[in-house]
Order: sequence, then structure tokens, then C-alpha cells
Amino acid sequence: MNAMVTANCVPATDSRAILTVTLTPERADLGWSRVVTHVRAGLSPSVVVADLTGPETLSSVSGIGESTFSWTLGRLDGPALPTEAVALQAFLPMESSPRELDLTVRVDMSFARTRLPLLRRRLDHHHVPTPWRLCVVLPAGRRSSDDQPRVRLCMAADIEHYSRFGNPEAMVAQERLLQVLRRARAHAGVEESAVITEGAGDSQFAILPENLDEARVVPLLIEGLAHAMRDVNRGLENHHRLRIRTAMDRGLLTPSVNGWVGTATIAVHRLLDSPALRSALTANTGVDHVVMASRTLFKDVLRHGYPGISPDAFREVGVDIPGKGFSEQAWLFVPG
Repeated sequence: MNAMVTANCVPATDSRAILTVTLTPERADLGWSRVVTHVRAGLSPSVVVADLTGPETLSSVSGIGESTFSWTLGRLDGPALPTEAVALQAFLPMESSPRELDLTVRVDMSFARTRLPLLRRRLDHHHVPTPWRLCVVLPAGRRSSDDQPRVRLCMAADIEHYSRFGNPEAMVAQERLLQVLRRARAHAGVEESAVITEGAGDSQFAILPENLDEARVVPLLIEGLAHAMRDVNRGLENHHRLRIRTAMDRGLLTPSVNGWVGTATIAVHRLLDSPALRSALTANTGVDHVVMASRTLFKDVLRHGYPGISPDAFREVGVDIPGKGFSEQAWLFVPG
């Protein structure tokens, strides 16, 4: 079994490009159907991937926030995959000048065959021995008014005890985390295409678009997290149950050559990693998530009692991380 791979890279926004990897597989042998395709890619020189997407048959992705990444289409116990070409997309940050990148693509495929309905399906796994090596050009970013300092809402989330998962389980946990965060933002009416994300396997940092109605969006984000966590964990045993910590802050941010500059980007990670937030999730075994809001966010938004969540649902805690030179009061929300 073989396949054909092509790639191109075009601007998506002033700061992001879309790398599209198009895979055209050969038809399966008679009596067999392709049920899983695993596509692994790597970029050199290294460029971190901001997000990964694909067709409806996409079952998982891996490598967001890294320069090696993958897409998995279909499931071993699932139906046959379509025979036509599929487009897999990676979102890359653009720099001030174009960059020529070497793209390496490897493909693995799994096929199923069942002779009779009552018999267990037979599986055959095939590795395409020779990787594709392609050259793509990452376009230059365009400087715009978005490069000016703006007040933005930041949100970071992290999976509790992520190291307990084996590799296949970790891939599923990553997928569930992204699903939860996207659903929460959608519940709050945040346009996903305008969200800037940075992933690190078990966590995601997101900068939401400017000019949000925070009095409406922040309570809805917290409400959306509760709905999404309840749905993603429905029917799961404790080992597979997803539990996350979430932190939020707002402040003046400016895009720079290697990320974003602003105290809120630092503070939200300090809150996320704080002993107070970690112990809150550990102590409350009956909940799936906890949220910590910065002093600024609570003072400017949450304490005023806008519809959706009461300020009485939060309690004030101290966050002290001497090794990082960070000390601040924050506000903790534990569902229920």
C-alpha cells in the first residue's frame, strides 16, 4: 500500500500561516478497508505548531507546541475511511521574513478485513517505508495594528496527574483537554479563529481576542467549563477521568519576536502552577476542575456580580512562589 503526499503553506492571518499536508492513499486491496491512518510530520529548522486540524474523520492530534506533530484518522474498531484525498492542517506562527522549511512526513495505515459478520475482524498494519521530504516556504508576517499593546484576557489550563497515562491514553487526554477548552470558549461566544493558543502536551495557554465584553464572557467561560467537563467525563472510570486546573488573568499584552510580552502572561502561569490551586483540586475529589482568577480580574469583573456567577462563589487565597519572585492575592472557584 502506498500514498502520495503534497504540502503548501499560505498566510491565514497577519501572524499565522496554514501548512496543509494533502494525503492521497491508494485504494485498499480487494476485501480490505483502511480504518486508521497515522500521519507524522516534522519541521526543520524548528517551528512550533500553534494548532492542528483535519477532516471529520480526525480522531486525535499530538504535538501542539512542538515542531514534530501528528494526526490520526479513524479508529481500529471504526468504519472504513473515505478513499479520497484528505487535507491535514497545521497552524504556524509567522516571522518578519520568509523562512524555507524542510518538511518530513511519515505515514502508517491499518486495514481491517472481516470475512463473516460474526467473526472477529482481522487487522493488518502497514508502514510506508520511505518518508516524504518536502520543501515549504513559511510566509512573512505582516505588521498591523494588532502589534500594538492591547488589553487581553488570558486563560491557561493543565491536566492533573498527566504522567499516569500511557502514550495512547495521553493522546486521548490531550484531545479531551482541547475539546473542553474549545467548547468553553464557544459557550462564551468567543470566535475560535481569533484565539491565539500555545500547547505543551498536558496544558494550553490561550490569549483571547481584544474588545471582549468581559462582564458577559468571563462568567460564561466558567459556566462553559463546567458543562464541557461534565460531558467529557460522562461514563469514565477514575483512571481516565479528566481533571484540570484553570487560571485566568487580564492585562496589557504586546506580541513580540518569541511570544507575548505582558505581566498577565506570566501571572496566569504562576497562578496555574500555584500550590493553592493544586491543593484545591487535590482536596476536592468530587469535582472535575477548579478555577483561579487573578486579583485584577476579580476586582475589575467578577466582584461586581454580573449575571452568570456570584462573587460569593469565590474565596480569596494567597499565592506565594518565592523561587519565582511572585506573591499575589487571587480568587479561587471550586464548583459546587
